[in-house]
Amino acid sequence: MSDLNITGSGVLVTSTTVTAKGVAAVDITPGQVVYADPAANNLLNLAQATDQVQTANVVGIALGSAGPNQVLTYAISGPVTLPTSGGGTTMVSGDAYVVSPATAGGIAPSDDLESGNYVTLLGFADADAGTLTLAIIPAATR
Repeated sequence: MSDLNITGSGVLVTSTTVTAKGVAAVDITPGQVVYADPAANNLLNLAQATDQVQTANVVGIALGSAGPNQVLTYAISGPVTLPTSGGGTTMVSGDAYVVSPATAGGIAPSDDLESGNYVTLLGFADADAGTLTLAIIPAATR
């Protein structure tokens, strides 16, 4: 499998999605996984499963775009629609999705994790195609 190829302009939430705001450390686009960097006053940065600090501090999925030092809204729990494009990047209902080991900010199926990666469960794809229900559980080692 591979990371979801998320179409940022279609990332949506529902009235039951819980959101929060923070300040970006880098350029962030909708659908990317962000963490609060404890070494940088909790500025939001892109998480990757190859780094324990990043995966342990995942806070959610970006809902909009932000550049460095701009405010970013992100989802922390509940349903998030993540439309994808390209072959092999469609979410499968019931499958678990995690912080990507291949790409900073990416979302991957849990099967993509390898020995030595840090596992942060983001949530499960539900019956509605393209919707991930967030239930973030940070950092265990695979």
